Amino acid sequence: MSRDKGAVISLKSLLMLFLTLGLFSILVNLGFWQLDRGDEKAALETQLEYNSRQSSLALEVVIKRDQWSWQETLGLMVEAEFEPTQLPLLLLDNQILNGEVGYLVFQIMRYQQHYMLLELGFSKASMRREQLPEIEQLTARTAMIGKLYAKQPNRLSSDLHPEFFEPNNLNVVRIQNLNIDAIGALFSLELLPVAIQPTNLTDWSMPFPWHPLPMSSAKHYGYAAQWFTMAFALVICVAAVIWCHRRRKI
Repeated sequence: MSRDKGAVISLKSLLMLFLTLGLFSILVNLGFWQLDRGDEKAALETQLEYNSRQSSLALEVVIKRDQWSWQETLGLMVEAEFEPTQLPLLLLDNQILNGEVGYLVFQIMRYQQHYMLLELGFSKASMRREQLPEIEQLTARTAMIGKLYAKQPNRLSSDLHPEFFEPNNLNVVRIQNLNIDAIGALFSLELLPVAIQPTNLTDWSMPFPWHPLPMSSAKHYGYAAQWFTMAFALVICVAAVIWCHRRRKI
């Protein structure tokens, strides 16, 4: 009987050991994953600062260079003359500015033989989903200076989930992700793989939030420290339990 009881206790101890090691491994791996993400963001922040200090380039030069990686284009200042198209405006859903929920508005513009997304700014959403905000858009050929960027792909979902509206005879499509390839496919055209946020639009009704990176490197490093701290706390707790258990046996 005592042998069976000892076997049960050993089995429980073994199970607890595996659970503890598994949890410890998860916490440590999460910490290293956040460290890696922090290093990636730190490199992007350095490149973003470098790009922002450069003189503006003609968009034609950037197109001919044909280097569209994040590091090459994020925050790069360009100049171009854009012509509006008759394609629908795009409302990127679930955006937040100063605690208010709304949309980032985009207009598809033509540059020479190319098409590109031009950000028109942030527009506050109505309490009713079917009621869309009034939107100001460009109606004439416009010389533009602005910063290039693209949204990081959402690993959980990059689908557009487009919803089509025609408020006040204005064609509008509400989308859930700024997936530029999918937007191009939706309208059967090839878009340049970045958007431009203008810096020279004066007396414009919509503000231009600049959040090219969804999370800073400092936050990733902070989360990494939290995961490592939790792993260390787990080791201390387990060691304390083992020590107390052995003390009772003495």
